[in-house]
Amino acid sequence: MAMSLSDSEALLKKAIGDLDKYWLATAAHWNDQAREGFEKEHLEDLRVSGVNASRAMREVDQILREAIRQCS
Repeated sequence: MAMSLSDSEALLKKAIGDLDKYWLATAAHWNDQAREGFEKEHLEDLRVSGVNASRAMREVDQILREAIRQCS
């Protein structure tokens, strides 16, 4: 069965939440400038991309739903 865009968006949001949860857990063992640099260089952009992708998925889902409604 194919996933809907809203299902995919929910999975993306969960994945971002899981990433944040596990990243916070690393602070107990890794808390130095290298960790901060990694977060700035990689994770911050990944979070922003995830939020942007989620927003785009919502917009496309709304457009598709409207198109289906109009064609019915």
